[in-house]
Amino acid sequence: MTFYLNSTNSYYHLKGLIKDILPEFRGFISVMIDFRNQSTVTSVHSILYTLHGPIDSNTTVPFDIDTGYTQAQQNRFQYLKALIT
Repeated sequence: MTFYLNSTNSYYHLKGLIKDILPEFRGFISVMIDFRNQSTVTSVHSILYTLHGPIDSNTTVPFDIDTGYTQAQQNRFQYLKALIT
């Protein structure tokens, strides 16, 4: 996964690739991103992003998620957890 500053909307994005390694197709894949305060371990911002299928077995699909954070807010990237299901 990669963070980048989108020049079109001036928000940070998280992009990457997801591969379906199951022997059957998936109807969708969900990506949950949770930004946390590292000292208190409390959630400060969460995003749920869904890739709609069908996504065939052994197929790799790209994702590009707007985090909602601008360049002035980059100090909020202390800790993040991504869960892909």
